Amino acid sequence: MRWHYLGHAMWLLELGEEGTRVLFDPLLHDVHDDGLSSVSPRRELACELLRPDFVVVSHRHPDHFDVDSLAWLAAIDPECVVLTSDELVAAVCRRLSFVQVRVLGLWEQVELCGGTLTTTPSYGTCVEWGVAVSSADGVVWNHVDSVLGSANQAERTLEVLRGAAGQGVNLHLARWCPVLEVSAQLAGRIGFPRGTYAELLQGLAVLASEPTCFAPAAVSVVPLAPNDALASNAFPVTRAQFARDLSALSPNARLLDLNVGDTLTVERGVTQRWPGKSPYVRAVDGGELPTFVPFEVAPLRDPWPCPSGDAVARIRNWLENELGPQLSRLSGEGQNSLPVALCLDLRSGDKPYGSVGEACARSAASWTLLLTVGSWSLQPGIDPSYDQLVAVSLGGLLRVLDGVSSWGELLLSGQLRCSDRAYRVVHGQSGGALERISWLPALFVYSAPGYEESFETATWRRVDDLRRKGKGQ
Repeated sequence: MRWHYLGHAMWLLELGEEGTRVLFDPLLHDVHDDGLSSVSPRRELACELLRPDFVVVSHRHPDHFDVDSLAWLAAIDPECVVLTSDELVAAVCRRLSFVQVRVLGLWEQVELCGGTLTTTPSYGTCVEWGVAVSSADGVVWNHVDSVLGSANQAERTLEVLRGAAGQGVNLHLARWCPVLEVSAQLAGRIGFPRGTYAELLQGLAVLASEPTCFAPAAVSVVPLAPNDALASNAFPVTRAQFARDLSALSPNARLLDLNVGDTLTVERGVTQRWPGKSPYVRAVDGGELPTFVPFEVAPLRDPWPCPSGDAVARIRNWLENELGPQLSRLSGEGQNSLPVALCLDLRSGDKPYGSVGEACARSAASWTLLLTVGSWSLQPGIDPSYDQLVAVSLGGLLRVLDGVSSWGELLLSGQLRCSDRAYRVVHGQSGGALERISWLPALFVYSAPGYEESFETATWRRVDDLRRKGKGQ
């Protein structure tokens, strides 16, 4: 087996004497996600040489499910077989003219010429899996973004793989850093995530219970200007720290110093790294991830500034006719927690976001949605006793309402921020306590449209745009 590291979570596998080619999570363009993110390091890819027989899309997150990359691959070879965990990904690939598309569940196997592909479980909330490939030369487990779970769950996955392959795992392509992509945006903890990092290391230590190698991958997407300062809050561990920590926990584990353009071979159970030997890609810069400096939260800036007059009126109409009524319906079963004050601070241009008072002075507009028993009202300004405060860029919100962008894109790029303190006081045997208001969405703007609805709408719009361009329209 030859595994070519093409950047982030993208790998090309060449398997067996016949050279079956499997491309994992294709991200052919450094700048992606509607121009909001980039792969680091920047690369030069020889895309025309890839020629995959199979394309694997592990899940629907945009750094793994890139519609533009899939459209290019479909145009080159629509007979290539697509394997995915997600029905939306499958439907998009069919629309892009891939002839053979399969949705795989957990522990499903696909026979390849020269080996077997097996999906492995993730214990997170996302619909996703990892992928193990076994052949006469050995077993390689590509974790992708899958959550290994508890020590017992990781051990169980390893046991099943051993049983299915009749041998241990020779190489793990492992996610190594607990990326804090949205903690700052959601007013969460921006300091070092000891608990999350400890769980990751403990899971990898279980996998190191047998002689094996680890190649750290799938952590290299950074936000672009004007929101690039968010990256200083995102990457709490360096690769050097990870190597030190895994070695301390599992002295027998062999950690490979993986770089874009390296080729990893597994032959007769032996793993070797061949630096810079892949003919398919070349890194064009150093690609060091930003230093973790969790002291400030980057200002909210709008990459799509636009005249605010008509736009503000349109957004007020959305609040009055869509979001307000939908939230009122959602609160129908939660009347014991009413009234609730939900505040929207609409940001315009390139002004920094300061205190609430400063925000009110600099906002394009701000409103409070007050939900009471059986009714709701819209009031100007920010209620200082708000239950949830959301700040959003004017241009970004319009793009979501137009179906061009998703809530997730705004959140990851720092154009959407939230501070939630919605609670009620309850009395129990042990005294009083604060209880979160359960019916309230994580961000109240997700109510119209919903988070997944916005993603699917923006995805299909992008598919249709690409199809029109492909037909010369």
